[in-house]
Amino acid sequence: LQYCLLIHQLSSMNSTTQIDALVHSEKVRPKPAKKKKADTPLSYRLMVLYRFALALLGGYLLAALSALTIAKVFIANPVNAAMSATLIAFCLNCAAFIWVFMVQKTLKATLGIAVPCIALYALLKFLG
Repeated sequence: LQYCLLIHQLSSMNSTTQIDALVHSEKVRPKPAKKKKADTPLSYRLMVLYRFALALLGGYLLAALSALTIAKVFIANPVNAAMSATLIAFCLNCAAFIWVFMVQKTLKATLGIAVPCIALYALLKFLG
């Protein structure tokens, strides 16, 4: 659009001094300098890898233990217990995966997965 307006203004002018003044009055935008990408340190990459492994394996362990515990608690109706346990386990696995990456400290993420797993394992052993 600016180019069309410039062409229209140039065609309506009859002297070269007016054209030169208009051309030189336009703002010339310099090209932005390319920013160097800072390499991410190895410790950060390892922390992300650890969180991913914790979310994947810890979430699976938490889901499996919760499914087993729910199925043991509601043994009176095994079909509904298995279906409910599977649904809740799937939701817990997704929630654990999201939560591991949401928390700021890695220790808190680790304890947030390990403590419920230990509690569910103890409850499962208590129920027999």
